[in-house]
Order: sequence, then C-alpha cells, then structure tokens
Amino acid sequence: MEAAPDKKSAMREGMDRYAKAVDTFWSGEAAKGELPDEATLLRGRREAMGQPTAGRTEALALSGGGIRSATFSLGVLQALAGRRRDAGSVEPPRSFKESMLSRFDYLSTVSGGGFIGAFLVGLFVPGRLRKEASSAEKAANDAQAVLGSGPPGRIRAAECRDEHLRLRAPLAWLRENGRYLTPTGTGDLVYAAGLGLRNWVSLHVVIGVALLLALTLMAVLRSALLDQPWAEALCRLEARWLNEALAGARFSKEPADSIWWSTLFVAALAPLVLWVLPMGIAFWTTSRTPEGLSRPINRSAVSMAAAAGVFFWLGHHGTGGSTLLQWIWWAVAGVTALGVLAHVVLACFQPLARLQTVQLTRGLASGLIIAGALVLLAVIETLGHTLYLLTVTGPAWLPSVPAALGAALAWLGKKIGASGSAGSLPGWMQKMPLTTLGGIAGLAALLLIATLWAWVVQWLAWQGEAPGMAQMVSREHLVLLLTHAAAWLVLAVGVGQFPAFINLSSLQSFYAARLIRTYLGVSNGERFTGDASRLSAAEPMAGDNLAFETLYQPGRDGAKARLKTWAPLHLVNVTVNKTVDPAEQLVQRDRKGQPMAVMPYGFAIDGWRNLFKPVGGFAPPNPPMHLGEWVGTSGAAFSTGIGRETTLGMSLLMGAANVRLGVWWASGQDHKEPLTWRNRLGRWMGAMFRTQTYLSYEFTARFHGLRRRWQYLSDGGHFENTALYELLRRERNVGLIVASDNGADPAYRFDDLANLIRLARIDLRVDVGVVSDFGGWEHLPKVFGSTGQFAADGGKTNPAALLLKVRPLDDEAAAPSWIVLLKPSPQAGAPADVLQYAKTHPAFPQEPTSDQFFDEAQWESYRGLGEYIAGRVLAPAAWAELQRFMAGEAPPAVSPPP
Repeated sequence: MEAAPDKKSAMREGMDRYAKAVDTFWSGEAAKGELPDEATLLRGRREAMGQPTAGRTEALALSGGGIRSATFSLGVLQALAGRRRDAGSVEPPRSFKESMLSRFDYLSTVSGGGFIGAFLVGLFVPGRLRKEASSAEKAANDAQAVLGSGPPGRIRAAECRDEHLRLRAPLAWLRENGRYLTPTGTGDLVYAAGLGLRNWVSLHVVIGVALLLALTLMAVLRSALLDQPWAEALCRLEARWLNEALAGARFSKEPADSIWWSTLFVAALAPLVLWVLPMGIAFWTTSRTPEGLSRPINRSAVSMAAAAGVFFWLGHHGTGGSTLLQWIWWAVAGVTALGVLAHVVLACFQPLARLQTVQLTRGLASGLIIAGALVLLAVIETLGHTLYLLTVTGPAWLPSVPAALGAALAWLGKKIGASGSAGSLPGWMQKMPLTTLGGIAGLAALLLIATLWAWVVQWLAWQGEAPGMAQMVSREHLVLLLTHAAAWLVLAVGVGQFPAFINLSSLQSFYAARLIRTYLGVSNGERFTGDASRLSAAEPMAGDNLAFETLYQPGRDGAKARLKTWAPLHLVNVTVNKTVDPAEQLVQRDRKGQPMAVMPYGFAIDGWRNLFKPVGGFAPPNPPMHLGEWVGTSGAAFSTGIGRETTLGMSLLMGAANVRLGVWWASGQDHKEPLTWRNRLGRWMGAMFRTQTYLSYEFTARFHGLRRRWQYLSDGGHFENTALYELLRRERNVGLIVASDNGADPAYRFDDLANLIRLARIDLRVDVGVVSDFGGWEHLPKVFGSTGQFAADGGKTNPAALLLKVRPLDDEAAAPSWIVLLKPSPQAGAPADVLQYAKTHPAFPQEPTSDQFFDEAQWESYRGLGEYIAGRVLAPAAWAELQRFMAGEAPPAVSPPP
C-alpha cells in the first residue's frame, strides 16, 4: 500500500509548480488564460452571484488610520449593508445579492482599513462563522446579516452557542475588543512589557556580539603592534595615556583626569594618510586628452613624481638634524608617491578620464567613512576603557549608570515613536525638530550600550585587575585576546546564520497576533462554541488566521482559477522601503518606498504586471505569511523604515528602542549586481553575518528595495494612505469607488488626498480633481462639498463627502471614473451620543492615530459617525441624483416661483 504523501511536501510541490507556471506566463511562453487574471476572476464571481458580467468594476477603499479608521469604516460598511443595491429604497435588503455591498468587485485597504477589511473578508468564508453556512452564497448572506444586525450589543456566551443568535456576536466582539492590544488590562500590559524587554535585550546582545568581536580584534592588533620595535612611539603613547588615567582614577576626583584614551584615534589617521590624501593627489594628477582619455604617464604625474623625489631628498639632507622634520618630509614624499601610483594603476584599468575621476572621488569618500568608523570605535573604546578603570579603582556599581541611561533613552525613543509627535515632551524639547531630537537620543542610547560592551571586553581581558603595559605586550595577554576573538567570531557567525531572529526580535509578531485574534478571530465560529474564556482576544486559537488558499483556488490541470467566496477581491497595500537606488534618485530621496499590492493569488510591486508570485511560496526570515500577517505588515506604522518619513536619526532611535513593526520579506526578485571584487566580498560577508547585515540596514536607514534578497516592508500609508492608488490603474477599469479618508487630519488639510493626486498624475497618468459645482441639483450640494468647507466648526456647514472625478491625461475621450470620498468630520445631525462625545473630546473625530486603546464610548462614537456620514450619501434622493450626475445628465429644470 502506497504511503500518503506528506501534506507539507505536497503543498510545497504545488507552489513550486505554480511559481514555474507564473514565470512561464510572464515570459510570454504560455497560452493566454493559463493563469489567473483579475478580470477573469471577477467575471466568475459575478456569474456565481447572478450579476451581469459586462461593465466597469466598482470598488471600496478603506484608508489607514489605526483603530480609528477601522471603527469608522465599520460604520460605513454597516450603512452599505443596510441599503439595497440601487439605494432606491429605505427598505433593508433581504440577502447579500440585494445589498449595496454586492456591487463592489474590489476591496483595497491600508493599515487600519485593513483591520476591518480582513474582518469583512473573513465573514464570507463558507463554514467559518457557522458550519451550516457551507456555501459561498450562504456565507455571504451571513456576512450581510452580521453587518445589518444594527448597533453592536453585548456578548453573551449562551447566545453565541446558538448558531442563529451567533450572527449578533461579531460586532459585539469588535466593540468589546476596542483595546485590542491589551484586551484584559494589566495582565496583557505585563505580558507585552515582558515580551518587549526580552526582544530589546536579545537585540542588543546580537549587536553586542558583533561589537565584542570588533573591539577584541582591535585589542589583538594593538597588543601585537606594541611588541614590535618599530612601534616604539605608539607604545610610549599608550603607556603615557594608561599611566595618566590610572593615576587620575586613583587620586583625582576630576573625571577628566581618569580618561584612558584609545590609540584607535591614531589608527584613524592611517586611512586619511594612506588612502584619502593619495586619492586627492591622484584626482589632481589626472589629465584629459582631446579624446577624453586619461594617460597613465602625463605631465602632472611626472611633476608629482619629481616632487616626491625632492621631498625624499629633503628628508635626508634638509632637516638640520631634526628627526621629527625628517619623518615629516618622508611622510609627505610617501603620500605623494602613493598618489602618483594610484593614478597610474587606475588609468591603466580605467582609460576614460571622467570615470576615473568619479572612482577617485568615491574612493576618497570610502576612506572618509572608514576613518569615521575608526573614530567611532575609538570613542566607544575610550569610554569602555575609562569605565573599566573607574570600576577597578572605585565603586563596582558604576557600569549600571550607562545601562540605566541607555535604557531610559530607549524608553524615551519608544514614547516618541509611539506618539508620532513631540507634543507631549517638555517645552524646550518641543522647539527642536522631532527627527533631530530622535537622532540624538538614538545615537546616545547606542553609544551608552556600546560602552557597556567595551567594558565587558576590558573586564575579560584584564580579569578584573588593573591593566599594565607589561601585561599588555606579553604573549599570554595576546593569546587570551585571540581566544576571546575566536569565541566571539564563532558566536557572531552562528547568530548570522539565524536570520529568523530579525523578525522574531521585532514587535510585529505580537502586533499581528492581536490583530488576527481581534479582526479575524471574530469570524472563527469555534470561538463561540466553547466556554467563555474563548471569547477573549488575548487567547490564540487555531483557525483564527486566514490562509489565502481559503479565498482563492489556482487553476491547475486545465481547471480555471476562481475565487472561493463572494467577498470582493481584497488588495492589501504595503510599502517596500527603498532609500538606496542609483537609478531612481527622486524615488530614493523623496518617496523612499514603492507600493506593493498583496492579493489572494500573488503580489505586484510598483506596477501592473511587474511581479507576480504566489504570496506564500517563499521562505524569507519569517514563515509564509497569511492574510493576518499581511494586514499586520500593512499597519506597521512605527518602525525603522517608514517610507518618505525615513531619516537616519529616527531609524537609529527606533532601532535602539526596538520599536520595529516592519517585516523583512523575500519577493524572489533578487537583483543580480555585477560580480566585482567588492560585490563578491560583500556577498561573502553578507552570507557569514546575514543577521547583523540586515539589522545594520535597519539601524542606518539603508533599504535597497529589490536590490537585495530581502525587502523591508512597512505600513502601506508610508507610500499612499487612502488605499486608492492601486484602484486607479487603468487595467482594473474601476468606474466607481466609495472610499474613506480616515488618516489623522485635525486641520482638514487633506494631505493624503494631495499625495494621491500627485502620485496618480506622475505614475498612473490620470488626473484626480474635486467636483464642487452642483448648480441646479437639489440634494448633491447638501452632501458633497469642497475641501475648504471641512472644518471643525461643530458640523453646522460640513458636507459628508467629496466627489472626485478621475480622467486619463492622455485620452480625453475615455469615460471618467468617480470617487465618493467619505471624511470623518463634525456633523450637526449626528446621533445625540456622538454629539455628546464630540463636545467632551474636542479632537474628535481626528484623534491621534497613536491612540490604539478605544473605550466603549469612543468606539461607538466613531462607528456611529461612520454610519451616519455614509447614510447621508446613500440616502435615496441623494444617491439617485449622484447616479444621474455621474452619467452626465443635466439637472432637473426648476419651475419659476409664481
């Protein structure tokens, strides 16, 4: 009897076959229709629902904005579910097919909009909420019933066990878990604090191992050099600094007298003298022929070579017996000769003068970077030296001072990162730019923590005893340092081969887990069939998450690809961070990221048909990601890489504090760079120290997009926050979009809309304009307005939405698309409880996105406001006029007054 194939192996085999078929399709070698196409999938969905397959598509877009956006958008979804498909009657629909929700082919979400988008999609999975809803149609009717069940009530375990009464539970679940990150209060706070502390310590241990290796190797080099006769001057300098520091530590109360300076400051002169200065001389030695070539031997090179000879002669005969002057002339001669040699060698390999000068300038920059790195190591070693001396000659608790200060600065960084603004900081700090303040705090925290590791190197090297020059140059001391270096090397290489640490040490797993339990666990019917403990979003359950295989069936063995549910096709938008790209300077310097759309059957980065791979088919530093993890990534607002707002200072701060919600992920599109010696060395070092390499990219804000094996993904709002960008691609042929603009906008400047208009014009060649002229129409001016009409004035004149018209820039004859953009704003006619909340909370409905802990009144106020604003747009009279307006009809004639 044949053994049953391993389930994981079979799944992997299937994904490999699918990936191969995708590559074949995009290379043009496959017949049309062999692979899933969005239009084909959506036609199949419409056929299954008995809807006309012809005509343009329609879409929902739910923007970023954290739980504020999720809750407001829930109210919008309820309003849509409570209207008939044509919105011509106030009578509620009896099934999903009759509801307004059935019109939408696409659902595009970003960040907080993705929370509620995942909730919506989960309701449509057959048999998920109720086993008896075993078909796509029955599950869709259940989704309609859930959203149409009215304002959320309370969760009662007895009612939840009844499959019919269970349809009331999901909305109640969402309301009960408004504090989704810490639903049980103190217990969850302690859990989160423990997790955060563990990850923070682990992160700095990994960084510390690399630092221990570097500092120990420097100590090995120093110990070996000081024993050489030609290093007598360096040995005297080391002895002088050490003795002065020992004397100061023992007898002086002035900390400045106890400083044991590092001789790495002297070593930092080496790249300046032996690399930077020769590169500068070689640059000026280069001359250009009429053909643009650089000759190895030219007048400048000969002149400089002659000058080097003169300087060398002066060192022999022009010093007047001064040894110091002799060495100065010889150093000048050597540097000049090195410059001429650099010119000759480079001109032989690179005959074009303009390219030679570019390479010389880049070489000079590299030398400055190396010198700067040595200076930084010298500062760290100096602080570690001094701390060790003070510990040996003074109180043993001194190392706890930098530890406490480093932890305090990391805590400050976490507060700044979580708040997103400096508004809660002291007044004098508020006057400083947040990025500058963050950079200073981050650099100081890293420097203090590095000082502790430098102290560890000294403590291990001297066994807790006072250092001395005799021991420093002894063979036993050198062997001990070599043993330590070997141990750190083995440990660093071992850590480098565990790249899963990069994502495991971040806060993304905790964040995504709570989102999954709250917004996807709500449709997991198993939660409602057991005891009351299952009704907590703090407890994980199997089946909470949603694999893409549940939503989509690939076409294999001649079968057509299809969507398994009647849910709209969900596009989850994330940002691929990119700050380093020699080809696209504006993208690199301004946007610092590219858009990525994740769909049930694959993904696309920065363009239609750019990339197309199975979402779960790769094994990056984290396991294959399902819908919940992608929604968590789409909501990774605070991290080391945040798209266009990324700066070195904030990356240092977020890294030092381990405020890292982004994800390293492999697209399978590794950019193959030419294998020069430098690239070969980089790949070899990257393979040995992979974990440390990618952590260094995070801390220094160096994100390479597709030019590295793994990509750094973060909040989709870091590129475009309205979730409209992907829907404006002409290939999707979207005619109508109902969108919510829920990003924090207390001044109603419409920053996210302005960003969308610019991106759409530049990237997609479409123009997005606000329609503000509704002359002759009765209801449209009462519902739609201009951006200037939105203001926090109590809602007396505020419209409910904007109407946007979308036209291709290069095809004036094309039919326009329309966007109904709902905007949270004060509304005078809102329910009484919403008005009361607005009066007692002046920032409502634009409270900070950093507020992710909604209480009962806050949650219900946002949901109620979303339902009210959407209800104004969907009122039968207003909606009917909107359809006629978009169709190009003239307003009805108004009879003159008698």
